[in-house]
Amino acid sequence: MMLVSKTCKITIYSKSTDLIEDLGPFLLTDYYHRNHTDINTAIFNSDFNIVAVPAVNTLINGRNNFNCSLKAAGDNTPCISNAGLAKFKFKQGKKHRLRLINAGASALQTFSVDGHNLTVIANDFVPVVPYQAQCKFLGRWINPLIMLVILG
Repeated sequence: MMLVSKTCKITIYSKSTDLIEDLGPFLLTDYYHRNHTDINTAIFNSDFNIVAVPAVNTLINGRNNFNCSLKAAGDNTPCISNAGLAKFKFKQGKKHRLRLINAGASALQTFSVDGHNLTVIANDFVPVVPYQAQCKFLGRWINPLIMLVILG
């Protein structure tokens, strides 16, 4: 039996005077090429050196490539190599609002945009004094971390 979970995204918009392209929510999730029972068995065993089972991939809005030849021996779950990446359209010279959500099982996700700094403007629905970062770590159960990426 295979269980499939569905995730939905809700966006709460506020008035903004800035000319910002809002790209909506980005779900960052981890992917385990193992079933739930095997993961729990690995975590809840008598070996107290195992505190977490590492994910084999990170997905953005449910998409990312994976090399199926790296599956563990005996893993019979369906796999499609190079399933495709999440794609987004950024406009030259515009500010883009990204609402990042760690919807995975991992306590921490890392996000960055190659060659660009991020400006964090809110965390957990609370506006913050904007600050620059090359990458951002998202904790578990944090509401959207809102960042701007300015492509110039």
